[in-house]
Amino acid sequence: MATASRFLFDAGITVCAISLGTAFFLSELADSPLWVVGMEVAPRHAATSSAATFTGMALAGAISPVVVGATVDLSGGRWELAFALTGIILLLGIVFAYRIRLGEGDSAQEEPERPRGFQVSERAGT
Repeated sequence: MATASRFLFDAGITVCAISLGTAFFLSELADSPLWVVGMEVAPRHAATSSAATFTGMALAGAISPVVVGATVDLSGGRWELAFALTGIILLLGIVFAYRIRLGEGDSAQEEPERPRGFQVSERAGT
């Protein structure tokens, strides 16, 4: 345990830089699939859907530090409550994600409208 503690709290600048770079890289890996959500949920309105998704994420990024700070202040410096609240919100996200129904309304199965003058060849590849 002493080795892990020493690594976490006495790490040099190189370890900190590598850890931060790895964290940013992994964060971007999680971000890229979010661009696909708009096409899957509302293919005819993919731009609007993506814009709404990223607006919500930007608002959450701006509001969450204030909410976490207020929670820690109001609880007398207890970070456990802030982490528990964060966990509850993440679990609610899972529940709401399972409630998304594809195929109703603006379905992903629906073929998007083609621009005028666009001809589809009967013989693909020729």
